[in-house]
Amino acid sequence: MNVRILCRALSLAMVAASVFADKYRVADRDLWADVLANMPVNADRRCVGISLVAEALFEGTRKLGRPPEAADTLASRIYSTAHTDQPIDYPVATLVNGRPVSTVSTESLDRLTHHVFCQYRRDYFRMIADPQACQTLTTTMAHPIATREALTAVLRADADGVEVFCGQGTRTFPDGTRHETHHAFLLAYIDDDIVVYDPNDFAAPTPCRLAELHGCLHVSWNCTCRDEQVETEQTYLVIGKRQYFAAFAKVGSSGAGCDIRIASSNSFDRAWNSSRMRRNRVLRLSR
Repeated sequence: MNVRILCRALSLAMVAASVFADKYRVADRDLWADVLANMPVNADRRCVGISLVAEALFEGTRKLGRPPEAADTLASRIYSTAHTDQPIDYPVATLVNGRPVSTVSTESLDRLTHHVFCQYRRDYFRMIADPQACQTLTTTMAHPIATREALTAVLRADADGVEVFCGQGTRTFPDGTRHETHHAFLLAYIDDDIVVYDPNDFAAPTPCRLAELHGCLHVSWNCTCRDEQVETEQTYLVIGKRQYFAAFAKVGSSGAGCDIRIASSNSFDRAWNSSRMRRNRVLRLSR
C-alpha cells in the first residue's frame, strides 16, 4: 500500500514538473516574441547592441519583485558580461527618462540597444588607439570558426542554443553591388538545424547556408533590410561572442556614462575600415 502511494505521489510530481516546464517554455517564447517584435530597426551599426540585448534578456531571469532599473545601468551590465556566459537578472520594468516602462517595450529596447552600442564604440576607439590592443583584436579576427561541427558544438553547449556571433564578410545587393562589411547577429540551433536572427530583419529566424572554404566556415543567408526594404545576400566568417569580446575586456572600461559624441558614424566607419585592412592581411596569411 505504501509503495503504491509513493509511486502515485512520484507520478503526480513528475506531471506537475512537466506542466511547469511547458509553461516556462511558453513564457520564454512569449518573451522572445516581444523582444523580436519590439526591437528597433538596425541603423548606425546598432547590430551589436541589438544582438547582445536580445540574448541577455532571453537567457537572463526576470525578477518580478525587483524595482525598476535605469535602462542605462542595465545596458552597462549587459555589455560588461558580453565576454562571458554569465546570465543576468533584470526587472520587468526599466526607467527611461525617469519613467518606468516594460523592459521589453519598444522604448526600453531602443534605449538599451543604443547604450550598449555606445559602450562598444567607445571601447573600439580605445582599442584601435592602442597598438598592442589593436593587435589583439587583429589576431582574434584572424581565427574564425573553421567547421560546421565546431559551430554546432558552440551552440549545443549554450543553455538555450542561441548565441551572439560577430562576422566579417560581404553583403550583395540585387543590382550585383557588393560591399565589405562586419556584422553582429544571433545564430540558433533548432531541430538539428542552424538558423540566423539578423538585426536587419529580426522578426523571425532565417535559414542559413554553411560552407567550409579555405579552412574557414562561411555562413550565408538572404534577408530584407527593414530600413531599406531591399533583400540582400550576406556571407560572413564568424567569431564567437566570448572570443570577440574577450579582446575588448582587456582594454578596460569604467562603465561610466555613454557619450554619443565620441565619434560620428562616418569616423567610426573610417576607423573600422582602416583596422579591417590590417585584419584582412592577417586572415590571408592564416589561410
